[in-house]
Amino acid sequence: RFLPFYSSMLAEAEMISDTSYIVASTDLLSSRLGDEIVILSVNGGKYYGLNPLAAFVWKLLSDPVQFDSLKSAVLGEYEVSEDQCTADLSKLIGDLEKEGLVSIMEKDTAAS
Repeated sequence: RFLPFYSSMLAEAEMISDTSYIVASTDLLSSRLGDEIVILSVNGGKYYGLNPLAAFVWKLLSDPVQFDSLKSAVLGEYEVSEDQCTADLSKLIGDLEKEGLVSIMEKDTAAS
């Protein structure tokens, strides 16, 4: 009964490797609101609110960036273990991708 859930989570985690590039979508407007960021999807008409950690990561996505670089930046800014950072960052990027706010690409496609 739990196997499909586990398999789904495992497949999602494997999609993002240290060498994957994270690219913010271009049809978004974002604004800083205190230590948070609010994002408007121009095409979708939806608003999103990012907490301080997600806002920190979002600021790093102004250009395509490798997952490993994001992880290093978070580890340098926050007191968290590497394993926990990888898990939390993978979930955040996965959630952003599901909402269409970012794309995950490998090196060959990120440069184009």
